[in-house]
Amino acid sequence: MRLVKVTWVDSFGVGSDWRPLSCVSDIEHICISVGYLVKDGMHVKVIVPHYSPANADIDADEHGCGDMAIPCASIVEIV
Repeated sequence: MRLVKVTWVDSFGVGSDWRPLSCVSDIEHICISVGYLVKDGMHVKVIVPHYSPANADIDADEHGCGDMAIPCASIVEIV
């Protein structure tokens, strides 16, 4: 697995009230997430920030925690 840093544009709502469209801002909310790339799909990338490798001594499979799916259309950069 590859450890990656993903920069992506988040979707969010900035208001729940009715207002003129001229008052709606075009805020771009940039996020940065770091984790192991466990799915490198065409439409979505899945990263897992916490990883525990398999351990034959205690009969444990590999595990991950905190998995996050990020739509490819939202991704600005992966390094």
